[in-house]
Formats: sequence, C-alpha cells, structure tokens
Amino acid sequence: KSKSSSPSPSLQHTSAPVISADVTSHAVNENDSMDYVWQYISQQKENPSMSTDSSNVRVAIRMRPLNQREVDLHAQQCVDMFSGTDLMIIDEETTMENKFSFDYCFDAKCLDSSQSFAGNQQQVFDKLGLEVLTNAWNGYNASLFAYGQTGSGKSYSMMGSDADPGIIPRVCMALFYLIQRHYETVEGQIQAGSKAEPSDRHFSVEASYLEIYNERIRDLLDPSRANLKVREHPQTGVFVENLSTCAVENYKDVSDLLEMGLQQRTTAATQMNSESSRSHSVFTIVIRMKSLLANGKQAVRLCKLCLVDLAGSERAASTGATGARLKEGANINRSLSTLGRCISALAKVASAERDGEKINIPFRESVLTWLLRESLCGNAKTAMLATVSPADVNYGETLSTLRYANSAKMIATKAVVNEDPTTKIINELRNEVMRLRDELSGAGHSQGSSGSLSGSPVAQSGGGAEEGMSSKKINEKMKEHLLMAENALQTYAKAWESKEVCYHCIYIYLLVI
Repeated sequence: KSKSSSPSPSLQHTSAPVISADVTSHAVNENDSMDYVWQYISQQKENPSMSTDSSNVRVAIRMRPLNQREVDLHAQQCVDMFSGTDLMIIDEETTMENKFSFDYCFDAKCLDSSQSFAGNQQQVFDKLGLEVLTNAWNGYNASLFAYGQTGSGKSYSMMGSDADPGIIPRVCMALFYLIQRHYETVEGQIQAGSKAEPSDRHFSVEASYLEIYNERIRDLLDPSRANLKVREHPQTGVFVENLSTCAVENYKDVSDLLEMGLQQRTTAATQMNSESSRSHSVFTIVIRMKSLLANGKQAVRLCKLCLVDLAGSERAASTGATGARLKEGANINRSLSTLGRCISALAKVASAERDGEKINIPFRESVLTWLLRESLCGNAKTAMLATVSPADVNYGETLSTLRYANSAKMIATKAVVNEDPTTKIINELRNEVMRLRDELSGAGHSQGSSGSLSGSPVAQSGGGAEEGMSSKKINEKMKEHLLMAENALQTYAKAWESKEVCYHCIYIYLLVI
C-alpha cells in the first residue's frame, strides 16, 4: 500500500468508451502467459460446466500455515485436508471429529509440496476465480466474497501482493486479456477473408470501490462521498446511490483504482493482525458487451462482477480491542451475524417451499446483507471463499467458519443473462415497426391486385362501400400505429446514441484534465 496520495476521479454514473484492440495490448504483462484462460473460456463456451441458470453457491476453503503468534503459543494443527474437497477438524480436548465436504479445499501448500502458501494464489484463481470470470464473460452477474476469522488470510487471498497478486488483480488481468484475444481473433478472421461472427462483441468496462465501515457506506474512490444510501431499482436491483463509477480501458487503470481504494480503506492493528481490515470492501466491475447481430439488431449485455472482501470476525478477548477498535469489532460481528442468519434462512428455503412454509430472511437488518442480497439469492452466480486458521487455539472460530460455509453451499441462486433495458426496448420497437410494415405491405398488395376499392363493382354497392371504408380505417389505424412506433424508435435510438457520445466526451475530458 503506497502512502502517497493522488486525486480521486469525480466520474459519477458514467460509462466507459468502447475498448479498442490497441488499448487492451497494455492489459497484461509480457511475462504473463494467460493462453490457458482463453482456452478455458473457449471450452466452456462449447461445453459449459455451469450452463444451467439455477446453481448452488460454490464454496471453497483455504487454510493458511501457522503464523508466528500461533507458533509462540505452541499451537498444534487441528485441521486436516485429506483431498481436494474434504477436510476434518479435531477438538484436541474431546478428540471429537467434524468432517466437511466443499467444492474446493486449498491446503497451506499447493499440490506441489515444495511451493509455499504464497504460490497457492495461482491455484486459487485457476479453480475459483476463473470460474467466476467465465460466468461474467457469458453475460451473467457473478459474485465472489471472502469470509473468515480476522488474520486468516482473506485480504491476502483477494488482493495478494505485488509479487504474487490475489484473486481481484488476477480476475481483472484475465478479463482484459480475454478482450484483447477476442479482438485479435476477430481481426484474424477478417484478414483471412472470412466474416466475423455475428456475435462479434465490443466491450466497455466500469469499476467502483466502496467500504462499509460501522454500518455506513463510503466511496473509496472519492472519500468525500460518505454515508451513501442503498437503493433498489425495479429492473436493475440493489445499487448504491451517488457512488462514483470510473471507466477503465486496461489493467493499469484498474490497478490504479485498487491502489487508490486501498489507501483510503480503514485498517488498524490488533493483537491478532497487524493490518486488520476494519471494514467490508466491495469492488465492482460492470462489463457492457455490445453486439450487432446478423439480422441488424443490436444486443447489449450488462453483467456485474462483484468481488467482496469481508472484515474478519473477531473476539475482543483475542484481539485486545478497546475504544474505537472495540466499537468497530462489534459492528463487524453484528453485520456478519446478520449475514450468517440470512445464509441459514436461505439454506432452508428449498425445503420450506416444499412444505408450504414461509421463511423471513433479514436482509434489511444490515447494510452489508441488503447490498449483497442479489448475490445471495437473486440474479447472480455466486462463490464463497472461506479462510481458516489451522491452529487449535482458534478451534472455535475455525469450526464456526466451516459451519457457516457449509450452510452457504446449500443456497441456490437463479441467474439469467442480462440484456440492457434500453436496448431491449429498441429491439422490441424495431420488431413492431417491421411487423406493421409487413402488414401494410400485404394489405396494399391485396388492394392493388383486386383493383381500387372505390372503382370496383363491389365497392359501388352498399356492402362493398362499407367493406371499403372498413379497410381504409384499418389501414389508417395501422399507419398511425406504425408512425407512433417509428417515432418512439427514433427517440430511443437518438437518446442511446447521444448517451454514448456524452459518455465518450466525458471520458476524453477527464483524460485531458
């Protein structure tokens, strides 16, 4: 964390300009080989492993090595991971064994025992982070949150270090690598003389960063915006009002925002952690994928990638917290307790629905749970990384974390591919215009083939006159509807184009100043 300060961007609710291929070339270091990411995404596209909209929360457990404090206390290891998915925790006093199974279990070392805990960062990304990124790339909302006792390695797993980045930097790095490879693939198809795929996409990416400190939301990219409110939109769901959103074109832009946010995040030293996070942080990436389909329609997908680093649960007796630290710890535990009750209630929803029962889920009792509502039970594919200490002196906290995670894996979410509301309206209006034009064309053709209604013998009779007047009224009504649909289409299209131009101008202006 750099101690130098830099001005915060004042970009509020803006969209990034479309990312071009030459810009994304700066997204990944030359020494980083991420070809396997592109291959993995391509394989998932052909045979997706999580193709169903309905899926349970994916849960992974990560165990760190004993730290110096635990070594000084002569602590013994009470957690044993005996496979990539199973573990056992033993109470040394009663010799009671508790066994758990999860989607992934990461030991203190990689599969290669010669590598250290730090080298395990790549394995965590390959198993968990890449899966979350794949869901976002396919157009779904995706969420990943880290939970665990204070000092168990949550922030290290999510952020990492300069030498060995965590999940958040690796996901962002891989995202811009995928965009770069996509453009290179399309360009290669064009140069080879073949047309690009109808689903050829253009990308724009935005990012926001906030913390929840003492049940109040603060914008980490613009610290002057404090005590922000959580609102709910009928179409887009829960959002934070007046939260700044910054356009990013490459990984360096994201890295700068992360560094800026980390400088502002609230941390303090306790007896268990010298750099204890005193707040929950939420880093959100919004990806807009615009496609021009073969039938001339425009399709825009909006997906939100939410990466959450929760503050650690703690006991005052262990942390030695007093004064402000004690108040912070109480608020952290209160919000995590509410999250735990929400997870327990959500885990019972499926069985309760079968029995005809109604379960109250206390989302509104905490800012954290209200903000994460969509991730836990709404339109999102969610993963959870629970970090634990292997020391027997932390047996109670570790067992609590494992039970917490065990409940989370029973939660089912239902995700759908997101289409931009404005684009959806434009496409519906375009379909309506085409339908009305076809009907008018068919009516005109039938009239032309049978001659003028007014000049025909049938039209000169009373019944024929009535039929002719009725046809004219129908045609006039259809023309009126067509004109209304065309005007509405033009209005929405102009609004959409002006919005894109406006966003681009704002972004260029901010680059200049």
